[in-house]
Amino acid sequence: MDFSIVGIAIAKAKFDVAVKGAKRYQHAVFKHDAVGFKACLDGLTQQGITDIHVCLEATGVYSQALATYFSAQGHRVSVVNPA
Repeated sequence: MDFSIVGIAIAKAKFDVAVKGAKRYQHAVFKHDAVGFKACLDGLTQQGITDIHVCLEATGVYSQALATYFSAQGHRVSVVNPA
């Protein structure tokens, strides 16, 4: 596997991101808007994480914009049933 898996939990006003680093998981919280989407991707890129597979829960309207954003940036995206 030559890509990093980024797990995202979505809420109305924010989203939580978890990614496995070299020795531990890293976690960050971002606003659920275009500024937060870009800040998330910029933060991952700054850590050297550029080939990304985003996995996020299917939460209807809340997950669509973020999934679309990462897909438009050329990254793999999986939207999964949280059950």
